[in-house]
Amino acid sequence: SEDPKSDESFHAEWSLLFLARMLDKESLRGMTSRFEFNVGNSVATLQLQDGSPRVQAGPPETPADAVIWTEPPTMAAIAGNRMTVTEAIENGLVKIDGDPDALQSLLVMLEASLVQRSGS
Repeated sequence: SEDPKSDESFHAEWSLLFLARMLDKESLRGMTSRFEFNVGNSVATLQLQDGSPRVQAGPPETPADAVIWTEPPTMAAIAGNRMTVTEAIENGLVKIDGDPDALQSLLVMLEASLVQRSGS
């Protein structure tokens, strides 16, 4: 009994753009990966190409290195620094699949940027 209207105004690429802006460009150097984010009913792709993150609406043109599934409130909590990605995964709020190395790199980068931003 999901309310289809609850996701209508949410676009995965919005929170991805926000997260991508926070990523430390130095830590991205030499990294090339493609991540598919499924947030509620919305899909977006985060492409990392040697230091520069690019976000696009919809799934990637070629298969992603890893796929991430979550719901809008969880994505908002992570982007708003109210929850870490690790906490979300441990609580079953984020599901991940794909290349373990790519996922590990993404998690490390996200956690580092969120921690830096909170100034702790």
